Amino acid sequence: MKKIFCIFIAFLLLSLSSCTDADPTSDTSNTTPTSDASSSHKNQPPAGVAKDYMSQILNFFENDDKNSLKELMSDYIIENDTELDNEIEAALDFIDGKIVSYDDPMGDAMGSHEKKVISGRVLNIITEHGTEYNISFAGWLTYDADESRIGVEGIRVVNVTERSKYPPEANGDKSPGCRVKIGHFE
Repeated sequence: MKKIFCIFIAFLLLSLSSCTDADPTSDTSNTTPTSDASSSHKNQPPAGVAKDYMSQILNFFENDDKNSLKELMSDYIIENDTELDNEIEAALDFIDGKIVSYDDPMGDAMGSHEKKVISGRVLNIITEHGTEYNISFAGWLTYDADESRIGVEGIRVVNVTERSKYPPEANGDKSPGCRVKIGHFE
């Protein structure tokens, strides 16, 4: 009787474990299906989408690609930020030379399915002149109340080398020559 019970339990466990072909180590409960236009993000976790956005933004800075950078911005920012083209140009000019190294891009996401914010950053960006920068962005992955908000809302570029000239209590990020912003970035 004991032998039959053990065989039954083994058979039950085997049959239950074969009901799925998903990787048991992956968490697909918080993935983001996207439109065909961005099929590279299909079923990717929101933080992964944010990291991809950050990688694209960094690539645009490396290649001085202002048109493609603007395409990542939300329709809301494109329609309402009358200085957007000038801000993009100023940010690209803010980097003092060719980017030669940087840390891996990072991305984060939080919020509900109806309103999910994404953000990303790249630290320790070094140019050929030895100047260090950080680039970060914030935006919306989902925003059901106003879909024009979906996309990048703002980008901030900080000159870490210049900022280090100010004491921490002086909030060097806001000191002249330490940062530039594109769009809305608080």
